[in-house]
Amino acid sequence: NRLQHEAIFSDVQFDPFVRNRLWALTWPLFVSTDGGATWTSRGGAAGFGPEQLMLPAPGEVLVAYRGLIHRSTDSGRSWHRVYVPRVRDASSSWRLQEDPRNPRAIYGPGLRSPNAGRDWYSWQEYDAIGFDPFRPRNVPIARGDTLYISRDDGASFQVVGHFGLGEFSLVHELLFDRGRPNAVYPVTTQDGLLRSRDGGATWEPLNEGLPP
Repeated sequence: NRLQHEAIFSDVQFDPFVRNRLWALTWPLFVSTDGGATWTSRGGAAGFGPEQLMLPAPGEVLVAYRGLIHRSTDSGRSWHRVYVPRVRDASSSWRLQEDPRNPRAIYGPGLRSPNAGRDWYSWQEYDAIGFDPFRPRNVPIARGDTLYISRDDGASFQVVGHFGLGEFSLVHELLFDRGRPNAVYPVTTQDGLLRSRDGGATWEPLNEGLPP
Protein backbone atom coordinates (compact mmCIF):
# COMPACT_ATOMS: atom_id res chain seq x y z
CA ASN A 1 0.00 0.00 0.00
CA ARG A 2 1.09 3.55 -0.71
CA LEU A 3 0.91 6.44 1.71
CA GLN A 4 -1.65 8.78 0.15
CA HIS A 5 -0.99 12.50 0.08
CA GLU A 6 -4.42 13.20 1.63
CA ALA A 7 -3.82 10.83 4.57
CA ILE A 8 -4.76 12.19 7.98
CA PHE A 9 -1.92 11.70 10.45
CA SER A 10 -2.58 11.03 14.11
CA ASP A 11 1.08 10.72 15.01
CA VAL A 12 4.49 10.69 13.28
CA GLN A 13 7.70 9.61 15.03
CA PHE A 14 11.28 8.73 14.25
CA ASP A 15 12.23 5.34 15.64
CA PRO A 16 14.69 5.96 18.52
CA PHE A 17 16.27 2.53 17.97
CA VAL A 18 16.71 2.37 14.16
CA ARG A 19 18.36 5.09 12.13
CA ASN A 20 16.23 6.62 9.33
CA ARG A 21 13.14 4.64 10.35
CA LEU A 22 10.07 6.83 10.48
CA TRP A 23 6.57 5.78 11.57
CA ALA A 24 3.33 7.41 10.41
CA LEU A 25 0.15 6.61 12.30
CA THR A 26 -2.70 7.00 9.84
CA TRP A 27 -4.94 4.23 8.49
CA PRO A 28 -3.27 1.81 8.26
CA LEU A 29 0.10 2.24 10.00
CA PHE A 30 3.03 3.01 7.69
CA VAL A 31 6.80 2.79 8.13
CA SER A 32 9.69 4.29 6.18
CA THR A 33 13.27 3.01 6.37
CA ASP A 34 14.75 5.86 4.33
CA GLY A 35 13.70 8.90 6.32
CA GLY A 36 10.33 9.28 4.61
CA ALA A 37 11.31 8.98 0.94
CA THR A 38 9.28 5.75 0.55
CA TRP A 39 6.66 4.05 2.73
CA THR A 40 5.39 0.54 3.44
CA SER A 41 2.11 -0.39 5.07
CA ARG A 42 2.30 -2.33 8.31
CA GLY A 43 -1.38 -3.24 8.26
CA GLY A 44 -4.57 -2.07 9.86
CA ALA A 45 -4.87 -4.65 12.60
CA ALA A 46 -4.26 -1.99 15.19
CA GLY A 47 -7.97 -1.21 15.36
CA PHE A 48 -10.24 1.60 14.26
CA GLY A 49 -9.02 5.15 14.41
CA PRO A 50 -5.78 4.85 16.43
CA GLU A 51 -4.69 8.20 17.87
CA GLN A 52 -1.37 7.54 19.58
CA LEU A 53 1.85 5.77 18.64
CA MET A 54 4.56 4.65 21.06
CA LEU A 55 7.94 2.99 20.43
CA PRO A 56 9.04 1.89 23.93
CA ALA A 57 11.67 -0.73 23.01
CA PRO A 58 13.47 -2.12 19.93
CA GLY A 59 10.93 -3.75 17.62
CA GLU A 60 8.02 -2.96 19.93
CA VAL A 61 5.17 -0.73 18.76
CA LEU A 62 2.05 0.34 20.66
CA VAL A 63 -0.97 2.09 19.22
CA ALA A 64 -3.75 3.38 21.44
CA TYR A 65 -7.26 4.70 20.93
CA ARG A 66 -9.38 5.79 23.89
CA GLY A 67 -8.26 3.04 26.20
CA LEU A 68 -7.92 0.31 23.55
CA ILE A 69 -4.28 -0.69 23.06
CA HIS A 70 -2.66 -2.96 20.45
CA ARG A 71 0.95 -4.14 20.60
CA SER A 72 3.43 -5.50 18.09
CA THR A 73 6.75 -7.12 18.99
CA ASP A 74 7.96 -7.53 15.39
CA SER A 75 8.03 -3.93 14.16
CA GLY A 76 4.38 -3.87 13.15
CA ARG A 77 4.20 -7.06 11.07
CA SER A 78 1.71 -8.69 13.45
CA TRP A 79 -0.49 -7.33 16.21
CA HIS A 80 -2.42 -8.44 19.25
CA ARG A 81 -4.87 -6.59 21.42
CA VAL A 82 -3.71 -5.72 24.92
CA TYR A 83 -6.49 -6.25 27.42
CA VAL A 84 -6.00 -3.61 30.07
CA PRO A 85 -7.91 -2.96 33.29
CA ARG A 86 -11.11 -0.97 32.96
CA VAL A 87 -10.29 2.73 32.89
CA ARG A 88 -12.37 5.58 34.23
CA ASP A 89 -12.13 7.86 31.23
CA ALA A 90 -11.81 6.59 27.66
CA SER A 91 -12.51 9.95 26.05
CA SER A 92 -10.53 11.57 23.26
CA SER A 93 -8.21 13.10 25.90
CA TRP A 94 -7.16 9.67 27.20
CA ARG A 95 -3.48 9.13 26.46
CA LEU A 96 -0.57 6.97 27.49
CA GLN A 97 2.68 8.53 28.71
CA GLU A 98 6.18 7.12 28.93
CA ASP A 99 8.30 7.92 31.94
CA PRO A 100 11.30 9.71 30.33
CA ARG A 101 13.47 8.49 33.21
CA ASN A 102 12.55 4.88 32.39
CA PRO A 103 10.92 4.61 28.94
CA ARG A 104 9.81 1.01 29.55
CA ALA A 105 7.42 2.32 32.23
CA ILE A 106 4.16 3.48 30.62
CA TYR A 107 1.26 5.13 32.41
CA GLY A 108 -2.36 5.79 31.55
CA PRO A 109 -5.24 6.99 33.74
CA GLY A 110 -5.93 3.93 35.91
CA LEU A 111 -3.21 1.64 34.54
CA ARG A 112 0.54 1.09 34.33
CA SER A 113 2.94 -1.14 32.42
CA PRO A 114 6.45 -1.67 33.84
CA ASN A 115 7.76 -3.52 30.76
CA ALA A 116 7.09 -1.55 27.57
CA GLY A 117 3.45 -2.61 27.28
CA ARG A 118 3.78 -6.37 27.70
CA ASP A 119 1.87 -6.49 30.99
CA TRP A 120 -0.62 -4.01 32.41
CA TYR A 121 -1.76 -3.46 35.97
CA SER A 122 -4.38 -1.35 37.69
CA TRP A 123 -2.95 1.92 38.94
CA GLN A 124 -4.12 5.25 40.30
CA GLU A 125 -6.54 7.29 38.20
CA TYR A 126 -5.45 10.86 37.47
CA ASP A 127 -6.05 13.94 35.37
CA ALA A 128 -2.35 14.56 34.72
CA ILE A 129 0.93 12.87 35.54
CA GLY A 130 4.44 14.32 35.72
CA PHE A 131 8.00 13.03 36.05
CA ASP A 132 10.38 14.88 38.33
CA PRO A 133 13.85 14.81 36.70
CA PHE A 134 15.55 15.33 40.08
CA ARG A 135 13.74 12.54 41.94
CA PRO A 136 13.60 9.42 39.75
CA ARG A 137 11.52 7.38 42.20
CA ASN A 138 8.83 10.04 42.63
CA VAL A 139 5.68 10.02 40.49
CA PRO A 140 3.43 13.05 41.03
CA ILE A 141 -0.16 13.12 39.77
CA ALA A 142 -2.90 15.74 39.66
CA ARG A 143 -6.44 14.69 40.46
CA GLY A 144 -9.08 17.35 40.83
CA ASP A 145 -7.67 20.21 42.89
CA THR A 146 -4.99 18.10 44.58
CA LEU A 147 -1.37 17.24 43.82
CA TYR A 148 -0.36 13.78 45.07
CA ILE A 149 3.00 12.03 45.02
CA SER A 150 4.02 8.39 45.13
CA ARG A 151 7.51 7.26 46.12
CA ASP A 152 6.83 3.51 45.82
CA ASP A 153 5.57 2.97 42.23
CA GLY A 154 1.99 3.78 43.16
CA ALA A 155 1.56 1.51 46.20
CA SER A 156 0.72 4.63 48.23
CA PHE A 157 0.17 8.33 47.60
CA GLN A 158 0.58 11.36 49.81
CA VAL A 159 -1.05 14.77 49.43
CA VAL A 160 1.47 17.48 48.53
CA GLY A 161 -0.85 20.47 48.20
CA HIS A 162 -3.88 22.01 46.51
CA PHE A 163 -3.83 24.05 43.31
CA GLY A 164 -6.71 26.38 44.20
CA LEU A 165 -8.53 25.70 40.93
CA GLY A 166 -11.93 27.04 39.93
CA GLU A 167 -15.00 24.82 40.18
CA PHE A 168 -14.81 23.38 36.66
CA SER A 169 -11.06 23.57 36.07
CA LEU A 170 -8.68 20.60 35.85
CA VAL A 171 -4.94 20.11 35.42
CA HIS A 172 -4.23 18.43 32.09
CA GLU A 173 -0.42 18.60 32.12
CA LEU A 174 2.31 18.71 34.79
CA LEU A 175 5.63 20.18 33.70
CA PHE A 176 8.95 20.21 35.56
CA ASP A 177 11.79 22.70 35.09
CA ARG A 178 14.90 20.61 34.39
CA GLY A 179 17.08 23.48 35.58
CA ARG A 180 15.35 24.18 38.89
CA PRO A 181 14.58 21.56 41.54
CA ASN A 182 11.10 21.94 43.09
CA ALA A 183 9.77 24.07 40.20
CA VAL A 184 6.45 22.60 38.98
CA TYR A 185 4.14 24.05 36.31
CA PRO A 186 0.55 22.76 36.04
CA VAL A 187 -1.29 23.59 32.82
CA THR A 188 -5.00 23.89 33.56
CA THR A 189 -8.18 23.91 31.52
CA GLN A 190 -9.59 27.17 32.95
CA ASP A 191 -7.06 28.71 35.34
CA GLY A 192 -4.18 29.11 32.91
CA LEU A 193 -0.61 28.31 33.90
CA LEU A 194 0.44 27.96 37.53
CA ARG A 195 3.86 27.65 39.15
CA SER A 196 5.19 26.26 42.39
CA ARG A 197 8.71 27.01 43.61
CA ASP A 198 8.49 24.63 46.57
CA GLY A 199 7.53 21.31 45.02
CA GLY A 200 3.77 21.92 45.13
CA ALA A 201 3.16 23.26 48.63
CA THR A 202 2.16 26.73 47.32
CA TRP A 203 1.12 28.07 43.90
CA GLU A 204 1.10 31.30 41.92
CA PRO A 205 -0.53 32.15 38.55
CA LEU A 206 1.65 32.96 35.53
CA ASN A 207 -0.99 34.43 33.25
CA GLU A 208 -0.09 38.09 32.92
CA GLY A 209 0.03 38.96 29.23
CA LEU A 210 -1.70 35.72 28.18
CA PRO A 211 -5.18 35.70 26.61
CA PRO A 212 -8.00 35.47 29.18
